[in-house]
Amino acid sequence: MENQTVATFADDTAVLTLGNNCQESMKKLQDAADKISNWSRLWRIKINETKSVQVNFTNRKFDQIPLIINGKPVPYANEAKYLGMTLDTRLRWKAHVKKKERRTRYKIQQKYTG
Repeated sequence: MENQTVATFADDTAVLTLGNNCQESMKKLQDAADKISNWSRLWRIKINETKSVQVNFTNRKFDQIPLIINGKPVPYANEAKYLGMTLDTRLRWKAHVKKKERRTRYKIQQKYTG
């Protein structure tokens, strides 16, 4: 698959595609999703579409193109969590650092109040 990457870890899978524009990238992503759906049906592996999310990593404005897995649209999000990292649409660290800061403050508070 040209300009496509499938990253897996345990039961998490991320599919990344590259394109000159959103339409090209989304066509590649839909093709990859269709292949994964066919493979999962063949091997009787259930994909949890409700845990799936679509994020477009770009600095450009774009018209959202729906991604379909097993006949169901995948919800679009401005960020996704993968292997403990929160990635936003512009690949900034702000959301990830904020979540880690909140978690650290909570742990410190629990230590001194609990």
